[in-house]
Amino acid sequence: MKPFMRCTTEEWIVLLTMCGYEVMAKSLGETVFGEKSEESWNTLFEGATHQLMLKGVWDDEKAENDEIPLSEGLQSFVRSVAEAKQLIRLVNPLSNEALLFRSIGDDKWVEHYIQQEIIQEFNPVEPGDIEKKMHQFIQYEQLEPDEELSFTMSNGAFTALSDQRHVTEVKRYWLESTRQKEAWFDEFTEALVANEWKFFNTSVMRISLEGDQTETDLTDLFFHMPGKDGVWFVHYRDVHSNDDVTIHKTSLNKLEDVSGKLLNRVLKQPVKQRRENVSMSVYKTTRDKKVITGYSSLVVGLTAIMAIFVIMDDSIGRLLFFGFLFIVGMIYFVSGMVFISYEFKEEGLVAQAGFIGRVFPYESMTAIEPMGSPFSGNERILGSSQGFTIKHTGPKGEVKISPERMEEFKRELVKRAPQLDDRMEAKVR
Repeated sequence: MKPFMRCTTEEWIVLLTMCGYEVMAKSLGETVFGEKSEESWNTLFEGATHQLMLKGVWDDEKAENDEIPLSEGLQSFVRSVAEAKQLIRLVNPLSNEALLFRSIGDDKWVEHYIQQEIIQEFNPVEPGDIEKKMHQFIQYEQLEPDEELSFTMSNGAFTALSDQRHVTEVKRYWLESTRQKEAWFDEFTEALVANEWKFFNTSVMRISLEGDQTETDLTDLFFHMPGKDGVWFVHYRDVHSNDDVTIHKTSLNKLEDVSGKLLNRVLKQPVKQRRENVSMSVYKTTRDKKVITGYSSLVVGLTAIMAIFVIMDDSIGRLLFFGFLFIVGMIYFVSGMVFISYEFKEEGLVAQAGFIGRVFPYESMTAIEPMGSPFSGNERILGSSQGFTIKHTGPKGEVKISPERMEEFKRELVKRAPQLDDRMEAKVR
């Protein structure tokens, strides 16, 4: 099928530049061609411009009127691709090919194929066709391993394996620290050798444009490669974590299941425009009740104790009763002042945070547990001291996670409670 648009990388750089994305265009050019002098860039730009003229893309009349010399439809298409808010990228390092799927809003996607860093092809694609195209791009043989296996390795050791000179050192460290089977490591490195020490990779990124700058947040990543009797893959659920990685050998069907689930998470979570006040709604639940109940018991108990001592003589029973009431009130009052409970309604969780700054930082999340749980402890899902700022912003005890920590908080939450991964759609205000 003839692509919707096909051009060279140089021509794509010119199109980006003409549509106002000079920084993005220069970054792409330096990634592909390396740093160049101003004169060299001008020569490249001029040659690509001539190619666009030859293809009939260049509008001479607009150029004479100092307008962008491209049709309105082409300008709109270039802008939609450049400002895509989400990106799925598959890379085949052996053939030097990449397949990208760019979300351009309103459930519309563009397929972007890059060959040898030279040819750029663009096509509209239906969301329902993306998974099939991902599988077609990978093109592994349908092999079933004699035995599926998994083993762990430190993040640093796995990263070091990108250089084959470190294999012996990594193997010795791995065997000493993990006591896992040497044959597993050897089989894994044999696959690396067969694939020229390169991994295929699939990743998901969220992208935002801030002025001339592009901010990229890598949200999902897994490496994979074919083996002699199966497929090896490593899936990073939290790409910002330095936790140990788990290396799997499995069938192609299992790998396709993993990539399918990754795609489903992307398609289920619509990309929202970045705003200054993006937040998750959180509602204060139990602190006020605890403080009021505790304070009332405290006052009643203390007053009664003082009255018993001053007025009555034989009052040991009353003293014990009101003393107990005083102690209960003190416990409720102190716990209410030290810990505040918040309700994350969208996630079905209750969060507990410190309140008295000198004892427990107000910004520190100390526990997250299911709503309705009377105690933390065994049912606790997350214990964190990441310093997520919680700010009071509205009536009825409503608070919000500060925007600059929102993504970090959500990553930590999903990392510790992966069952929530499919419903982490925070409320945007």
